[in-house]
Amino acid sequence: MPSPNHQLAAFIKSHREALGLSMNQLAKEVGVSRSNLYYWEQGKFEPEPRALEALARGLKVDYEDLFVVSGYAVPERLPSAEPYLRAKYPGISQRKLAEAKRLLDEIDQRYGDKKERR
Repeated sequence: MPSPNHQLAAFIKSHREALGLSMNQLAKEVGVSRSNLYYWEQGKFEPEPRALEALARGLKVDYEDLFVVSGYAVPERLPSAEPYLRAKYPGISQRKLAEAKRLLDEIDQRYGDKKERR
């Protein structure tokens, strides 16, 4: 069993409650048992990657955000910073996201190629 992911558990529960969904309603929408959802919200078990897309739809969040909060390695095609920031700071403005991206790009330009230059 993977180690508890309390951030994911809190993310699932808070988004479900914000939507006004019961555990039964969300479980039915995601296609899992209520007990599975209960264990996810308690941080006792984590959804498998194949369940994340349905869970994201049920919670009305970006799949990438849920993927990052889940702690799974981010595939190359997905940006890592923006979904992480949206998941970590719900409600972050587009202006703040753009500012963070600019700063990360600057850091990457300044320090990212150091290994290759040696």
